[in-house]
Amino acid sequence: MTWVSDDGVTVSGWKVCWAAQPPSLPPPLPPPSLPPLAPCPLGDVCTTGPCLITDGGSCATSPDFPNLYPTDEGCTIYGLPPVGLDVIAFDVEGDPRPYYDYDGDGDFRNDCPYDNLVVNGVKYCGTSGPAGVVPSDGTMTWVSDEFVTESGWKVCWPPSALPSPPPPSASPSPPPPSTSPSPPPPSASPSPPP
Repeated sequence: MTWVSDDGVTVSGWKVCWAAQPPSLPPPLPPPSLPPLAPCPLGDVCTTGPCLITDGGSCATSPDFPNLYPTDEGCTIYGLPPVGLDVIAFDVEGDPRPYYDYDGDGDFRNDCPYDNLVVNGVKYCGTSGPAGVVPSDGTMTWVSDEFVTESGWKVCWPPSALPSPPPPSASPSPPPPSTSPSPPPPSASPSPPP
């Protein structure tokens, strides 16, 4: 530290104190990873949490759709086919300050800090859902916070895009009939006259 004074006015001055630095703490542990998703049968779309699979397995909705979805809930929809999604309805809590970069990544358009549906790492909120987006990893993730709720969302995909499960294994068939001649049926003999 260096201090310099001129030959002009004098005042009371200054005082600097310091203390020993406490030992540095180890870096915080990373957040726990989510448990792996349960296996989803081939040809099915599955969900964790309260979201619903509807329309014979070709759509998913937020909980209680079209009524207000509950607060503080979330789910993951997985096993989605790699086709463009069809957004039937989308009304979730929007971004009140769409010009503000909440996550600090330099892009204020992808924040959705409250309720959101995530596909391919992009958050969707307000009334703009993932129309036409192909879920590259086969998942969508929904989360709602503790405050505002709306009517939610319904997202569909063509049912023909889901892989078909393999046909059931054939049960053993009975052996083919024998080709050896069958013995003739017993002939009826005439009864002797009385």
